[in-house]
Amino acid sequence: MRAVYVFVWRRAGVAFGGATDATELGPWGLTGLLVGLGLLAKYTAALELVSFAAFCLTNRTSRRHFRQLTFWTMLGTALVFLLPAMVWNYQHHWPTSDWLLQRGSLDRGFALHPGFALAFLGEQAGVISPLIFIGLMFLLCRPALLRAPQPATGYALALFLPLFGFYFLLSFHYAGPPNWPAAAYIDGLALLVGKWPPLPPTHSLLPPLPGAAVGPPLVRPLSLLATATAPLSPPPAP
Repeated sequence: MRAVYVFVWRRAGVAFGGATDATELGPWGLTGLLVGLGLLAKYTAALELVSFAAFCLTNRTSRRHFRQLTFWTMLGTALVFLLPAMVWNYQHHWPTSDWLLQRGSLDRGFALHPGFALAFLGEQAGVISPLIFIGLMFLLCRPALLRAPQPATGYALALFLPLFGFYFLLSFHYAGPPNWPAAAYIDGLALLVGKWPPLPPTHSLLPPLPGAAVGPPLVRPLSLLATATAPLSPPPAP
């Protein structure tokens, strides 16, 4: 279901990007439908609605959608997909809520474990490539990125920060799987590609950087592919 969730997250993001320039309800309803499908796969798809709201709040031209039916059509359409689960949970004393709290170890109270958060950051670097992750974190720390961002930059930030930030804060309490924030990296990598400060063409670090950044994530899949396609040894003669 995670692959479905990531796919629908991305499609909803694309649909929202087109809907922000529209006053018709159709594109907004489509965005809500895609978010609703994501909610059926994983409840944290609701954070994409937070991302969309954050973008509309921070983008002057998109703020008008809060005063129109467009944004609320998207929100209502997405929440319709939660109604069957809400009714079922109400009838059965909210077992899903109990499971979600146990899944994040929130049923035991909140405790701070800085070591868990450091492990989370290290695992993220290992999953997507250490150089790419460090570059993304460096980019997010640049004040110029957050100062009057362009719409495309603000959009990528809005889709990356809420989901990644949610799991980062949770990591202080609970050490979850490293693939939980996977959907956030779609826009995080787009942000890195679009906003990375360019190096001079004669810079000595320029030639090896792409290979060093992209190489490590390719090692494991290529090794698995080589193992899968290697010819099998013939069985020993009886």
